[in-house]
Amino acid sequence: MYPLIVAAALSVFVRLIYDPSLSIPVLVVMALVVLVSFFGCYFLSVVSFKSMFYRYCSHEPNENKYSTVILYVISLLCLSEIICNAMPVKLGLEYLLPMAVGMIMWKANVYLSVDEDKDLGFIFFAVITVILPPLLIQSFFAKLL
Repeated sequence: MYPLIVAAALSVFVRLIYDPSLSIPVLVVMALVVLVSFFGCYFLSVVSFKSMFYRYCSHEPNENKYSTVILYVISLLCLSEIICNAMPVKLGLEYLLPMAVGMIMWKANVYLSVDEDKDLGFIFFAVITVILPPLLIQSFFAKLL
């Protein structure tokens, strides 16, 4: 996963091909924001799952399983970042890809043995702790730059 996070951060420099108005220092800051957002949010997600996931299953949560799901989801978010950076025209794909990742996260409830009656709460918790933080951090810093 770590090489994929680095690839997502380096894909920011592809924007220089189709947007020559961007300067190298701005691109370096954007790449660092992508790197820190995905890397930091992985550990934030693991800590939040470790402390809160027991509410959504009736047995002892398996740390290996939810760590695997978090890795998978953040890897998909990195791939969507690479795709969006390679596109010169934003076609709404930058908003649709995280929604597709959210649907994949929703289907992870079977793998994680989430109780059926707590399914909606789990997906809300998962989206808020895994998918939303990197997107919010990147959009916040994009507005500043």
